[in-house]
Amino acid sequence: MADSEKKQQVQVPPAMQVYEDPKEVRKQIRAEKKQLRKEQKQRAKEMKERERDLADRESDLDVSGGGVASFLLTILIIAMWLVIMGLLIRLDVGGFGSTVLAPILKDVPYLNMILPESAQVASQKEAGKKGSKGNQSAYIQSLEEQLKEAQQQNKQDQDKLSKLQGEVDRLKVFEDNQTQFEQDRNQFYQDIIYNNNAPDPSAYEKYYKMIAPDAAAKIYEEVTKKEAEDADVLSYA
Repeated sequence: MADSEKKQQVQVPPAMQVYEDPKEVRKQIRAEKKQLRKEQKQRAKEMKERERDLADRESDLDVSGGGVASFLLTILIIAMWLVIMGLLIRLDVGGFGSTVLAPILKDVPYLNMILPESAQVASQKEAGKKGSKGNQSAYIQSLEEQLKEAQQQNKQDQDKLSKLQGEVDRLKVFEDNQTQFEQDRNQFYQDIIYNNNAPDPSAYEKYYKMIAPDAAAKIYEEVTKKEAEDADVLSYA
């Protein structure tokens, strides 16, 4: 229909054919043919793109449907193999569960439940031994800490005792000096009182009261005793 319309457009009324230039007419015809071929190529290109789009959509539908089915089938096969392997391990066929997998899976939660019962019992016993060893280690560590604390306390007591002994030694020096001073003072008093050139003992009675009370009392007692003895001697003479 489009071609017929274009042909009608190309046709020239009879009244004007005498006046048209043939070259211009041929040029117009070539241009219209060129435009027509261009439009045909464009439509063909659009048709190919449309067909390709439909093919891609159909391919996607086929792949998605088949992919889901394949995925589910693969999951089912893997699950069946896992169940079979679990039964073989649980029944300890060929000793595979107790000898090969038990050392590997005994400490893995949940997975160790598929091990044979004999392997589980052995694992529990071993765990009990480890727990006992752990308790012993904790007890030994506690004793070591107590011993360490006792040693520290003993060291502190020794340091304190050393300080006290040093203080005693320091005070002992003062005590010895005080004792020596008392001895020297008493000896000095004795030398003064009983010296050959010493005055009469009664002259010292007032002086005795002015010196140290303890030494004065002792010397005063000796003086009074000496005077009494001298008086007795004179009475017999």
